Amino acid sequence: MNRRQGERLVAGYALGRVYARHGERYHEGEALALILAGTWQPAVIGETGRPASLADVKGALTLAFERLGLDAVRWESLESEAPYLHPGKAARIMIAGVLCGVAGALHPDVAAARGLEGDVWLAELDMVRVVQYCPRRVVFRPLPRFPAVLRDVAVVVDSSVQGQHILDAIREVAPPLVEEVRVFDQYTGAPIPQGKKSIAYSISYRAADRTLTDEEVNALHEDLVARLVARVPVEVRR
Repeated sequence: MNRRQGERLVAGYALGRVYARHGERYHEGEALALILAGTWQPAVIGETGRPASLADVKGALTLAFERLGLDAVRWESLESEAPYLHPGKAARIMIAGVLCGVAGALHPDVAAARGLEGDVWLAELDMVRVVQYCPRRVVFRPLPRFPAVLRDVAVVVDSSVQGQHILDAIREVAPPLVEEVRVFDQYTGAPIPQGKKSIAYSISYRAADRTLTDEEVNALHEDLVARLVARVPVEVRR
């Protein structure tokens, strides 16, 4: 892999036909595969880069699903669908209750057999199923005239809580001026207590008729966070 050539981060994808055996027959399908491994370039010189994570893969796919108009996507705990993935660092991707893909870290045994070090993050989507759930009608939306304003919120939850659950809660309490919500980081370890994890979300605010002021966005964001805390058992990181 390129990591052996000194690359800090390796990211790639492949789209093509795949064949799976079912009894005496082979099933032909179309699949999208993603791979991500290594460390992100630090934003500040001298700092340590952040390792790639499942949150990065999930964030990229979530954005793609939103662009495709898919709003019935859920991320659930992986069961036995992909034995080549680490059972504790993987998820299955459900669309309208149907399994359409998996994502997670390559299983340590598989990675070791191929001489790979560190976490290698993968995702595989059954594009035949994904396309079936894409809206048939594409609605044109004019390009926004005014800039978006971003705010972040990081919450501490039990390790068993799915990030999708919090994402859904944020969207439910979000005011109309919230344009987009996505996961951009997930962290365990000090100073996060054992049995807990931190999940960070980026929230985009935008008005169609004006540029929002910092005061407006701050008030909207504080109200959203307060509603979130009242709705689900989370602790906001300050």
